[in-house]
Amino acid sequence: MLITLFTLIYRFIASPDGMWKDLAPDRDAGNEKFHNDYFHILIGVIALVAFAGVFLSGGSFGVALKAVIREAVTLFGSLYLAAYGIRFLANRKFGVSLSRRICEKYVGYSSAAVYVSAIASALFPAFPWFHLFALYSFVIARSGAEYYLGLKSPFEGFAFTATTVIVLSPWALRGLLYVAI
Repeated sequence: MLITLFTLIYRFIASPDGMWKDLAPDRDAGNEKFHNDYFHILIGVIALVAFAGVFLSGGSFGVALKAVIREAVTLFGSLYLAAYGIRFLANRKFGVSLSRRICEKYVGYSSAAVYVSAIASALFPAFPWFHLFALYSFVIARSGAEYYLGLKSPFEGFAFTATTVIVLSPWALRGLLYVAI
């Protein structure tokens, strides 16, 4: 299960075009497979890594649990916030009608670089520049706009808008949670 998850993420980073082409036939299927086989497992891995990163770097048990809560809430919330934002902007700004299911999968898969940067920054909290890797989401989102969503060229504007929403939503939620928790 974890090997499949990491293989999927690796393929999104190494060859986003090929990965999106493989996922395109199941585009209109339900989100159960996406949530059960990808997203929920990934959130669990990131939460465990966040706990270990804080706890092993000298943090207390309570601080480590807060890190788990912060990461889980951030990534769950950002999936739905970004999917809503992209669906709204796709309809209003680009004239593209997308379903909620398709937007959730597009955001979740396009966020592969965000998830990798979350794992790396949780393991190595002294190196905040790992968050810059999340900007690679533009390459993944651009390929997804072409091969998964089926948008016609030019779709770079849509990909840039989607990447902005995908990258900024977890950063904004994480910032709010640092203040709240």
